[in-house]
Amino acid sequence: ALPTAWKTGSVRGMRLVGNLGLSMNWKDGRLTKATFTADSDVDTIVKYRDRKHRLRLRKGESFTIL
Repeated sequence: ALPTAWKTGSVRGMRLVGNLGLSMNWKDGRLTKATFTADSDVDTIVKYRDRKHRLRLRKGESFTIL
C-alpha cells in the first residue's frame, strides 16, 4: 500500500520477505515504477492491483514494473 499522506514520493532500499529489495516511485497516489532486486535466487509472484508478475531472478538481477 502506498502512503495516503504522501500523494507523490519514492522509497529506496526497502527489504522484503523472500530476499528481495524494492525501490519504487508514485505520483498522485498511483505507482509509476517499482524495481525488485534479488539478494539471492528468487522465484515468487508479485501482485499490484489486478496484475501479477512472476519473478524468477538470480542473485543481483532486477525486474522493473513501469
